Amino acid sequence: MLAASGVPLTYAQAWMLVAVFKHSMDDGGATLHEVAEGTKVPAGIFEPVARQLVDARYLTEAECHYRFTPKGAEAFSRLIGACRAWLLARLADWHEGDNHQFAKAVDRLAEEMISSSRDLGAGRHAANV
Repeated sequence: MLAASGVPLTYAQAWMLVAVFKHSMDDGGATLHEVAEGTKVPAGIFEPVARQLVDARYLTEAECHYRFTPKGAEAFSRLIGACRAWLLARLADWHEGDNHQFAKAVDRLAEEMISSSRDLGAGRHAANV
């Protein structure tokens, strides 16, 4: 999926971008401690990858909160688009009569996630770049 997205990130960087999205939904930013809570891995383990994403301008960091930049929101959108295509391709022969409704549901979910990521890269949760 990562290769299909065309996003020039490593697996670790893509995973971190998704983790920041997941933990940013409430307040627009994610801490490494929030990311670590669900993994049972010390927060410091994630710092080098988070720093790489900041250096590459996918994220910003202020007071230990990581936020999407417009570039990060666009990369996340491309990752979600690739996930959508992968999921639909894998499930193409599953419940053939319901494919249209299933595809619409997947499309709605992808659109909501993409819209949310763009909101994280603009507006009230915008990172100062």
